Amino acid sequence: MAINSSISRNSRTVQLRFELPQNLSVFANQLGYFNFEQFYSTAGFWVPITALTDGVRGTWNVYTLDTVENSDLYTLNNHPVEVLHAEEDKAFIRASLDTGQLLLQSGLHRLVPGQIVKLADNKQARQ
Repeated sequence: MAINSSISRNSRTVQLRFELPQNLSVFANQLGYFNFEQFYSTAGFWVPITALTDGVRGTWNVYTLDTVENSDLYTLNNHPVEVLHAEEDKAFIRASLDTGQLLLQSGLHRLVPGQIVKLADNKQARQ
């Protein structure tokens, strides 16, 4: 029936007013919850939430690892991404990344773009 035009600063929600069936037993100003699913068919990548770092003006970034010639070292590069969906431990992003591109999955607070790094020896680092 109506959509409130203001967004709550605390919950980032919008109040909606629906016409309910006559046989539904509710009282005035009772709070209800509305759940819906929305599906998008788009290309993208799933990444761990820990791989995301904040960028400028509300954007998100990931760090990629690019091979340093003739060595087992990598250079960290910053890539802007668009977060399309986020869950508790992972995010679905859209970015101009190659399939199989190595991403830094955690420890972003200790590193900067342009830094030279070496892969960890454990198997988890390569997932």
